[in-house]
Amino acid sequence: MIVVGIVLGIIMLLVLWVLLVPVNFEINTDRGVFQIRQSGTITVSWHPYEKKPVRLRIFGVPVDVKRTKKRRSRETKIPTKARPQKVKSWLAWRRLFQRIRGSIRCRRFICRFDFGDVIMNAQVAPLAYYLSRGPVVLQVNFEKRYLLDLWIQIRMHMVLLAFIRFYSSK
Repeated sequence: MIVVGIVLGIIMLLVLWVLLVPVNFEINTDRGVFQIRQSGTITVSWHPYEKKPVRLRIFGVPVDVKRTKKRRSRETKIPTKARPQKVKSWLAWRRLFQRIRGSIRCRRFICRFDFGDVIMNAQVAPLAYYLSRGPVVLQVNFEKRYLLDLWIQIRMHMVLLAFIRFYSSK
C-alpha cells in the first residue's frame, strides 16, 4: 500500500511539473537554434543541416526519432448519424482565444533585416525604431545580415484552465 502511495505521489508530482513549468519556444537563426523545451521534462530541437534533423530528449535521455510511412487502410468506414452538438457563441470563442493569448508571453523578439535598397532601409529605419518597445527589437542594418531571435513562454496551466472554462460554460 505504501509503494502504491509513493508511485501515485510521483505521478502527481510529474503531472504538476508538466502543468506548472512553462514551455519555451526558441528560434535563433544566428546560432541555429530551433527548439521547444520544458525544463527537466522534454526537449525537441530541429537542426536543418544535420543528418538527423530532429532530436528528442525526454527527462534528459535521447530518444531516437525515425520517420515511418503510414500505410493507408483499405477499409471503408460506415457513416453514422452524428449527434447534434451545441454551437458555442462567438463571445465564448473570443474569450477562449483571449485566455490562450494571455497564457503566452513573448520574452524576446529581435529581428534584424536589410531590404537591399538603401532608400527603402532609410525609410523603414524610423518605423522600426518606433515599433521597438519592450521585448520587441526591430533593427535595419545595411550589411545584408538577417537575424531572428525569438523566445516565447507558454504557461500550460493557463491554457488548460482556458479550455476547462470554455467546455464547462453553456
